[in-house]
Amino acid sequence: MTAPLQREGRSTRGIRLTFPVLVGLILVAVLTGAAAVYFAPFGSKVPTIVRGTVTAASGDATQIGLRIDESAGSRNEGIGFEIAGAYWIDRDGRVHDGSHPTCIVPGSTGQRIELAYVQVRAIDDSPGHNTLVAWVRCL
Repeated sequence: MTAPLQREGRSTRGIRLTFPVLVGLILVAVLTGAAAVYFAPFGSKVPTIVRGTVTAASGDATQIGLRIDESAGSRNEGIGFEIAGAYWIDRDGRVHDGSHPTCIVPGSTGQRIELAYVQVRAIDDSPGHNTLVAWVRCL
């Protein structure tokens, strides 16, 4: 049996990566991805879903105060949310857009809702973050 033919001046071996070079490439890829998500103003975020009782609703029901259900060891005095423009889901599971949730009566309190929100860094020079409501579900 004869040896396989080789072209002169070329090796039949592929590129060899040493372990430290491979680890370095993976580390650079992970850091680049993490930096892209961190510095993007609206990167992929998992919404926080809370349930609670409406403590106040504005006259047009676009802003609410919400007392989030107690969790172990937490004290909740209430949080304000602007829900204008958020999708909302009625008690029958139908999704609505372009109006306020019918379970939130303007100027009233006591409604039970579930709300999903994300906090993103402000896109202008102001410090802090913005809270964006993704959806409201009537309970």
